[in-house]
Amino acid sequence: MKPFFEKFPHYLPHPFDFRKIAEAGKLHTKESLIQDSGYVPYERWKKTVIATEGIEQLITQVEF
Repeated sequence: MKPFFEKFPHYLPHPFDFRKIAEAGKLHTKESLIQDSGYVPYERWKKTVIATEGIEQLITQVEF
């Protein structure tokens, strides 16, 4: 893959600071779930969960 990315560097993923996001994170709400996080795999995961299990799985707190 190295030669490919050297030739097409724009395909490299943008850096994503997970720690910063987690520290500033808040519980999901119906409104927050429609906001783009800027991280494509996470956006795909959210859409998959909502489509298969419903939004309640993401907005109902089960751990305290």
